[in-house]
Amino acid sequence: MEAINYLTDADGRRKAIVIDLDELKRSGQTGHDVVMYLQEDLEDLLDVELVKHEETIPWEDLKKELKNEGLLDG
Repeated sequence: MEAINYLTDADGRRKAIVIDLDELKRSGQTGHDVVMYLQEDLEDLLDVELVKHEETIPWEDLKKELKNEGLLDG
């Protein structure tokens, strides 16, 4: 969607969304179209923010735990 641009920091991480209202009008799209387009990105960004400080488990430890619980074959 050409009416939407992302502002990024020096590391390329998205920090803000800019919606070009003139381009949006020219394209014939609606605010609803923009919301639907951005919904998945926004949900993903919020999910990352909510869990980024949670403790992580090494894959090998998790794999062993899942095998012990009978949830993973191998």
